[in-house]
Amino acid sequence: MQVKSLRSCLFVLKLFPLKGAHRQLGPSVTRVRSAKLDSWEIEDINIISATGNKIANHYWENKMPKHFKRLEVGLPMDEVKNYIFEKYVKKSFVSPTVKHPVREYLAAVKARDITPGEFYKTYLKK
Repeated sequence: MQVKSLRSCLFVLKLFPLKGAHRQLGPSVTRVRSAKLDSWEIEDINIISATGNKIANHYWENKMPKHFKRLEVGLPMDEVKNYIFEKYVKKSFVSPTVKHPVREYLAAVKARDITPGEFYKTYLKK
């Protein structure tokens, strides 16, 4: 598989009501795709398969305080936007010691032939 570019965003499937707030940040911050409405490149599918929500949340929420309120459906849009801004723009909960899983996956693909499933299992063992 040829890697087209090193993407800095993580693909995390979101609940429909939260997509609007993500889309407002723009594609340079967060990339939103609909499972039914958008077309998907095989590279994007492999990235989601390799990282998944568990690994993505480990990266984005590593330093999140235990008491911090996560997003829920039904919250006012202002709260949703503030949360998403803190998490993805300011990277308030990202630990400098945790490597970006999409970059790690793409580097592994470039360095050797590895399947998304193999990467997922290896990453979770770290």
